[in-house]
Amino acid sequence: MNTTALRSLTAPQGTRSERIPGNKNKEETMKQRLYPFRLLALAAVALVMSSCLRDSLDDCPPPYNVQLIVKTDYEKEHPAATPDTRGAAGPGWYQDQIENVSVYVFDEDDRFVTLWTGPRYTMYEDYVVPFCLEEGKSYRFVAWTNSSGGIYTPSHLGEQLTGFTRGDLHMDIELPADRNLTADMSHRHRGMLDKTPIFAGENRHEIIISPHTYKVNFIVRGLLAENRYEMKVTDSNVSHNFLGGLIAARKQTYHHTRTLSDVGNSRAAGEVGSSMILMQIGDDTGTSFELTNATESRSLYGNDLLQTIQTAYSAQIGPGKPYADLADMLDNQYEYDIILVYSSLGVSVEVHPWDYRPNPIDL
Repeated sequence: MNTTALRSLTAPQGTRSERIPGNKNKEETMKQRLYPFRLLALAAVALVMSSCLRDSLDDCPPPYNVQLIVKTDYEKEHPAATPDTRGAAGPGWYQDQIENVSVYVFDEDDRFVTLWTGPRYTMYEDYVVPFCLEEGKSYRFVAWTNSSGGIYTPSHLGEQLTGFTRGDLHMDIELPADRNLTADMSHRHRGMLDKTPIFAGENRHEIIISPHTYKVNFIVRGLLAENRYEMKVTDSNVSHNFLGGLIAARKQTYHHTRTLSDVGNSRAAGEVGSSMILMQIGDDTGTSFELTNATESRSLYGNDLLQTIQTAYSAQIGPGKPYADLADMLDNQYEYDIILVYSSLGVSVEVHPWDYRPNPIDL
């Protein structure tokens, strides 16, 4: 309410009291009488504006109706972990290597709807991904970590995603020209929430992400110290669909190569080793490893990586346990020590540690 409005309440329309001679004192008196009302009107306006601002922050509905909570499978299984135990309990691929999270949304026909990409993930802190999606429909959510930049590249970016289905999209490894990786890639994680209906009001759901990579520590004992030794892993696991499976038609052979060195705090005299981060190991990945004497350019040992883990796992769980349980083990154990002990009789192989958690159906 302004001064003009206040005057209209005290004088008839068209009255020009300020121009009537001798009315100056009366006008000043009127202004003094109106001053408290003017302050009251301004206070009322300020109160209304304050209420609107407060309502816009607290009471108005947010511009989204879906809150997707991203959580690692480790946190899901260990919800009571405390700050004192997290460092020891949480492996590196959970603790400090999730630089970003991307969540893709698809409709009931698997057509791309929208994409959200967010910052670094910190364990035991809520990671909320907001979406505004149409009510009464169901959606599929697919989460990938570390897929924004770096060695992992999505097949389509930005506006390219429009019109494509989940089956059209894939995640690839960006290989160097010589297809030889001499440094570690980041750990990658993936999760999916399928056929999720969206109702009126707030929709809150969890999407659990699990590692899509493995860490393998190669440890070798009994080698002559004056020679240089290398470990090479050959793989073709370069392209994956949004279900996480290998796309066979896009296989490309590539290598991880490391020079073995003193691992520090050795568990045995003369022990050397190296570590590698590898993509998911499976029957269709063709992953093999080879120990070579680089000084003399000769091979000392080679084998299929999955078969090595499988054989050791079978021996560990005892006879009569089918190999079919291997898939369950690979879904629960993401780091392996492969120990090669070299002697004049050849090379013996151990695989550990074991942290096998059987499915409830096995109990």
